[in-house]
Amino acid sequence: MVNATNTKPIQYESDQDIALVGRQPICAADGSLHAYELLFRTPQHTCEFTDGSRATSTVLLNTFVEIGLDRVVGTYKAFVNLTRDFLVGDHPLPSRPDRLVLEVLENIEIDEQLIKGIRSLKRQGFKIALDDVSFHPDLEPLLALADIVKVDLRIVPLDALKEHCRQFRRWPVSLLAEKVETYEEFEVCKALDFQLYQGFYLSKPNIMQRVKSKTNKLIIVQLLAEICAKQFSFERVADIVRQDAGLCCRFLRYVNSAFNGLQSIRSVDHALVMMGSKGIRAMTAMLHASGMSEVPAQCVASTLLRGQMCRMVGEAVLPEDADSLCTLGILSTLEVLLGEPIEAMIDELPITPEMRVALLSYAGPMGQILKAVIAYDMGDWHNARLENVPLAIFRDAFLASLERTDEIVAALMAAKA
Repeated sequence: MVNATNTKPIQYESDQDIALVGRQPICAADGSLHAYELLFRTPQHTCEFTDGSRATSTVLLNTFVEIGLDRVVGTYKAFVNLTRDFLVGDHPLPSRPDRLVLEVLENIEIDEQLIKGIRSLKRQGFKIALDDVSFHPDLEPLLALADIVKVDLRIVPLDALKEHCRQFRRWPVSLLAEKVETYEEFEVCKALDFQLYQGFYLSKPNIMQRVKSKTNKLIIVQLLAEICAKQFSFERVADIVRQDAGLCCRFLRYVNSAFNGLQSIRSVDHALVMMGSKGIRAMTAMLHASGMSEVPAQCVASTLLRGQMCRMVGEAVLPEDADSLCTLGILSTLEVLLGEPIEAMIDELPITPEMRVALLSYAGPMGQILKAVIAYDMGDWHNARLENVPLAIFRDAFLASLERTDEIVAALMAAKA
């Protein structure tokens, strides 16, 4: 048995354990902030990558899950570069058309499949920006769909800029001057009535970072296999998510980012219902595409045991909140997994006020159950009790949870071998 409260936080020494997102401001003509472009960054703070779709998945995952959309961009919009796979629907996107502006890269082949995919994204409410462009007749099918055109000043000379702008303004698009690096370039673009500006003259990119939530790769594989079914089981997905505290935290953070800071989630099951099948598939695809790290088996076991035991005690004592108690048990192990106080993470978890106080101070009926379960898990028999609740309920829940946990961990280890 592993006691999560006694276990030292995992030491993260690898650069791969840090979630990174570059962001560069996009400003209005008066210098006020309008949005941020989100950029892929390696642990070495470079922008090098070989797989564009994986880079995009990493940016989206780190923004929506690891760091949190509001932490990365505040109340502003986020511009994100998309590969063809995302634009044609092969990879799903977070359903936040109110916050995301989708950038079509300049090297993507323009064909009917691409146009169809962009039309579909437009119908969903997304704004479309054409990235790094100069005017060419081949762009006209995209210009008919675009909301913003990012004119690259490294491609278009200043003395040719006026003519390019005249051509672009044949469509109802906003013009964004990209790679503005000097005062002269800024003034020329202002004289041509560009609405938006981006470049080193205004601000260089900076990097947001945070320690990643650790998640077992094998559990991601299980989740991926489950959601590949045409009509997957929400109950089965919930069972898989509850096996891993890092994964549980990821799904809750995703809901917090994807549903505009909603603060009333009662359990993992409730979060999955809020996300729906589309949201679950989008989240799982981002996890799989970006690559996941493993956590020690002892931490998997501790998380499973705590969550299972909270649920079983809850079923006997507070049955209407059994699911919420399971989620609380899982979340109570996050400090060990992330090496970060739960107080620093609580605002990003869209849980109910009752769950919040239970997790932070063991207050209320759920908090008292959580406290007693943790005490029993640690062998603190003096505190492993509730008024009018026989100790046998804790004993039976512990033994049943331990048996179930051993089965799951053994299966994971066998698959790993």
